[in-house]
Amino acid sequence: SGGGYYGEGAPSLEFALSLPGIGLDGAYTPYLIDDADGLVIPPLARSTRDWVPDWSDFDLFGRSIDIRQRMASNTAVGGNRFWFQLGFGRSSYGPFYTDGVVFSPYAPQAGRFSFTWHGNSLTAQMLMLEVTATNDSGGGRYPNKRVVFHSYQWRPAQWLQLSFYESVVYGNRFDPRYLVPVSVLYLTQGAGGFVDNSLLGLTAEIRPRPWMKIPFTVYADDVHFNDIVRLDLETKYKLSLQTGIMINPPWIQSISRVSLDYLAVMPYMYSHRDQDSTIPNYSNYTHMGTSLGPSLHPNSDRISFEVSGRLVPALRCRVFFRSIRHGNPSAGVTDGDGTIFDDGYDEAGYPTFQTETRFLSQDIIERTVEAGFGATIAAAVGRVTLTSGLSYTFVRRSNAGLEAGSVRVGHYVEVSAGVAY
Repeated sequence: SGGGYYGEGAPSLEFALSLPGIGLDGAYTPYLIDDADGLVIPPLARSTRDWVPDWSDFDLFGRSIDIRQRMASNTAVGGNRFWFQLGFGRSSYGPFYTDGVVFSPYAPQAGRFSFTWHGNSLTAQMLMLEVTATNDSGGGRYPNKRVVFHSYQWRPAQWLQLSFYESVVYGNRFDPRYLVPVSVLYLTQGAGGFVDNSLLGLTAEIRPRPWMKIPFTVYADDVHFNDIVRLDLETKYKLSLQTGIMINPPWIQSISRVSLDYLAVMPYMYSHRDQDSTIPNYSNYTHMGTSLGPSLHPNSDRISFEVSGRLVPALRCRVFFRSIRHGNPSAGVTDGDGTIFDDGYDEAGYPTFQTETRFLSQDIIERTVEAGFGATIAAAVGRVTLTSGLSYTFVRRSNAGLEAGSVRVGHYVEVSAGVAY
């Protein structure tokens, strides 16, 4: 899987405009899709393409070809110290920008409205996403759901950066209190009766060398504070955490980046029980039926290793390896399926996770191994740039689908070609 802001694998009309204090760019992408057999991507991957579903299609050699469209844009207003952004696209945040715990670029595009102030040692950011709600099982599409996000980053030294961030997910109304620039979203939610879903996080980035970064970030929905301060660690941790090491080795010119990271998503993280099951779920951490966070189910962890670089200037390459574990924390407790739409409550309405976490403690654990490579080459011929790409991913899943003894093996090949003028 990969990522890109504009449409990959399809013709795009891109545009850009720059004026004093104003920048505008975007792309329009039409798609012709044979979707009769669904998208062919690895099991835990998400599509990097965005389009709006409609009824346009035509027949070609006995196959139904869907016509889909995508529009992405970004408008920035401001200068060196502060700027506003308004757009429609994907979002990413944090030291693990490829698939991190806060906003993953593998989540679908959404309406984005943000403000950034950048000081000498302090940076403040505010973001509002206009996202799409679903019902409690991920079905349907409903407007009027929002995510508001604050971030404060402090650099006390060249080798250290500390960050505090928080978010609130709500809907079925517009609440201007969440747009107050200097506020605590959790306290603002409390003033309204705690009917929404608030999360908060901390990040530390250490740079022992200019070419090395060691980040750690934790994003929490709910923890049992009273138990923790009493050192009772057999309690509730509804959170995600991620740490690792990233190196840009200056002594090897052909390698631009080496990264190793570990991600853990505790049971029921990103899920949230809706107060009224007869209306869309406006409080869980999803957009269009998928997590705004990483591409893992709750109660999972992942080890990722990747090396990327250029063997020659025109050839960009990467190799990667991932090991993923997942279990259903509701197995033997409720009839939940362990996905982001499983809130951990039993039939009596009791939260089963209040006194324990059950992180990967189940008898049946699905184990996934992914390995592969990707390569892209580009050549300029006059004002035309020709590109071609090849990628391969091997996937092996044991206890696949949480079925004991089930083994599934897959091979995924992607070939692409492009012309840019």
